[in-house]
Amino acid sequence: MRFDARSGESWSTAPALARHFAQSLTGAGDTRQLSIAAERVAAVLVKLAKGHALYELHEPQYLPPTSVHFTGLHTFSPAQLEKFEAPAVAAIWPEVGSRAMQRLAEEGSAGWVVVQPGRYRFLAQTGGPVLVRMVLSEYLAAEVTWDP
Repeated sequence: MRFDARSGESWSTAPALARHFAQSLTGAGDTRQLSIAAERVAAVLVKLAKGHALYELHEPQYLPPTSVHFTGLHTFSPAQLEKFEAPAVAAIWPEVGSRAMQRLAEEGSAGWVVVQPGRYRFLAQTGGPVLVRMVLSEYLAAEVTWDP
Protein backbone atom coordinates (compact mmCIF):
# COMPACT_ATOMS: atom_id res chain seq x y z
CA MET A 1 0.00 0.00 0.00
CA ARG A 2 1.36 3.42 -0.95
CA PHE A 3 1.02 6.46 1.26
CA ASP A 4 0.94 9.77 -0.56
CA ALA A 5 1.13 12.64 1.91
CA ARG A 6 -0.12 15.10 -0.70
CA SER A 7 -3.40 13.37 -1.51
CA GLY A 8 -4.36 12.07 1.92
CA GLU A 9 -6.44 9.35 0.28
CA SER A 10 -4.22 6.59 1.62
CA TRP A 11 -5.07 7.40 5.23
CA SER A 12 -8.73 6.66 4.54
CA THR A 13 -7.82 3.22 3.23
CA ALA A 14 -5.64 2.49 6.30
CA PRO A 15 -7.67 3.64 9.30
CA ALA A 16 -5.59 1.65 11.82
CA LEU A 17 -2.40 3.36 10.65
CA ALA A 18 -4.08 6.78 10.69
CA ARG A 19 -5.35 6.13 14.23
CA HIS A 20 -1.89 5.00 15.39
CA PHE A 21 -0.30 8.11 13.88
CA ALA A 22 -2.90 10.43 15.45
CA GLN A 23 -2.41 8.82 18.88
CA SER A 24 1.36 9.30 18.61
CA LEU A 25 1.11 13.07 18.22
CA THR A 26 1.50 15.06 21.41
CA GLY A 27 1.52 18.76 22.16
CA ALA A 28 -0.66 21.58 20.90
CA GLY A 29 -0.43 24.61 18.66
CA ASP A 30 2.90 25.07 16.92
CA THR A 31 4.70 22.63 19.22
CA ARG A 32 3.90 19.07 18.24
CA GLN A 33 5.97 15.97 18.77
CA LEU A 34 5.65 12.45 17.54
CA SER A 35 6.15 9.95 20.33
CA ILE A 36 7.95 6.83 19.23
CA ALA A 37 8.08 3.25 20.34
CA ALA A 38 11.81 2.93 21.03
CA GLU A 39 11.76 -0.84 20.65
CA ARG A 40 10.31 -0.53 17.13
CA VAL A 41 12.97 1.99 16.11
CA ALA A 42 15.68 -0.23 17.60
CA ALA A 43 14.34 -3.24 15.67
CA VAL A 44 14.61 -1.33 12.37
CA LEU A 45 18.11 -0.11 13.21
CA VAL A 46 19.25 -3.63 14.11
CA LYS A 47 17.88 -4.95 10.82
CA LEU A 48 19.79 -2.26 8.90
CA ALA A 49 22.97 -2.95 10.90
CA LYS A 50 22.72 -6.70 10.29
CA GLY A 51 22.48 -6.01 6.56
CA HIS A 52 25.55 -3.78 6.64
CA ALA A 53 27.52 -6.27 8.74
CA LEU A 54 26.73 -9.04 6.26
CA TYR A 55 27.07 -7.12 3.01
CA GLU A 56 29.94 -4.78 3.93
CA LEU A 57 31.98 -6.95 6.28
CA HIS A 58 30.95 -10.53 5.42
CA GLU A 59 30.21 -10.89 9.15
CA PRO A 60 26.70 -12.37 9.55
CA GLN A 61 25.17 -11.60 12.94
CA TYR A 62 22.75 -14.24 14.18
CA LEU A 63 22.67 -13.22 17.84
CA PRO A 64 21.11 -10.08 19.27
CA PRO A 65 23.48 -7.10 19.36
CA THR A 66 25.43 -6.26 22.49
CA SER A 67 24.24 -2.66 22.33
CA VAL A 68 21.88 -0.47 20.34
CA HIS A 69 22.02 3.29 20.88
CA PHE A 70 20.23 6.03 18.98
CA THR A 71 19.59 9.71 19.54
CA GLY A 72 19.20 12.95 17.67
CA LEU A 73 22.45 14.02 16.03
CA HIS A 74 21.84 17.55 17.30
CA THR A 75 22.10 16.37 20.92
CA PHE A 76 25.82 15.56 20.61
CA SER A 77 28.41 17.90 22.05
CA PRO A 78 31.21 18.82 19.61
CA ALA A 79 33.51 16.23 21.26
CA GLN A 80 30.84 13.51 21.09
CA LEU A 81 30.12 14.34 17.46
CA GLU A 82 33.81 14.17 16.57
CA LYS A 83 34.12 10.78 18.28
CA PHE A 84 30.98 9.46 16.56
CA GLU A 85 32.06 10.68 13.10
CA ALA A 86 35.65 9.39 13.36
CA PRO A 87 36.19 5.86 12.08
CA ALA A 88 37.72 3.61 14.72
CA VAL A 89 41.21 2.35 14.05
CA ALA A 90 40.74 -1.32 13.21
CA ALA A 91 43.13 -3.83 14.74
CA ILE A 92 42.63 -6.18 11.79
CA TRP A 93 41.63 -5.73 8.17
CA PRO A 94 38.15 -6.61 6.91
CA GLU A 95 37.36 -10.00 5.40
CA VAL A 96 38.98 -10.54 2.00
CA GLY A 97 36.37 -10.07 -0.70
CA SER A 98 34.08 -7.89 1.43
CA ARG A 99 32.95 -4.46 0.28
CA ALA A 100 34.89 -2.92 3.18
CA MET A 101 38.10 -4.58 1.95
CA GLN A 102 37.44 -3.37 -1.60
CA ARG A 103 36.95 0.19 -0.32
CA LEU A 104 40.10 -0.08 1.77
CA ALA A 105 42.10 -1.24 -1.26
CA GLU A 106 40.60 1.36 -3.63
CA GLU A 107 40.34 4.40 -1.37
CA GLY A 108 42.98 3.66 1.25
CA SER A 109 40.51 3.82 4.13
CA ALA A 110 37.20 2.32 5.13
CA GLY A 111 35.21 5.32 6.30
CA TRP A 112 31.63 6.51 6.02
CA VAL A 113 29.64 5.35 3.02
CA VAL A 114 27.18 7.97 1.78
CA VAL A 115 24.23 6.15 0.25
CA GLN A 116 22.23 9.30 -0.45
CA PRO A 117 23.63 12.71 0.55
CA GLY A 118 21.63 14.25 3.38
CA ARG A 119 19.51 11.11 3.74
CA TYR A 120 21.53 8.06 4.72
CA ARG A 121 25.13 7.22 5.49
CA PHE A 122 26.77 4.45 7.47
CA LEU A 123 30.06 3.18 8.82
CA ALA A 124 30.67 -0.56 9.24
CA GLN A 125 33.82 -1.80 10.97
CA THR A 126 35.23 -4.97 12.45
CA GLY A 127 38.39 -5.89 14.32
CA GLY A 128 37.11 -6.52 17.81
CA PRO A 129 33.43 -5.79 18.08
CA VAL A 130 31.43 -5.49 14.87
CA LEU A 131 30.38 -1.84 14.82
CA VAL A 132 27.79 -0.21 12.57
CA ARG A 133 27.04 3.50 12.83
CA MET A 134 24.26 5.13 10.84
CA VAL A 135 22.94 8.63 10.30
CA LEU A 136 19.44 9.03 8.88
CA SER A 137 18.37 12.36 7.36
CA GLU A 138 21.24 14.04 9.22
CA TYR A 139 18.98 13.80 12.28
CA LEU A 140 19.00 10.33 13.81
CA ALA A 141 22.38 8.94 14.86
CA ALA A 142 22.60 5.24 15.69
CA GLU A 143 25.25 2.75 16.74
CA VAL A 144 24.82 -1.02 16.88
CA THR A 145 27.61 -3.30 18.16
CA TRP A 146 28.17 -7.02 18.52
CA ASP A 147 30.98 -8.18 20.79
CA PRO A 148 32.98 -11.21 19.59
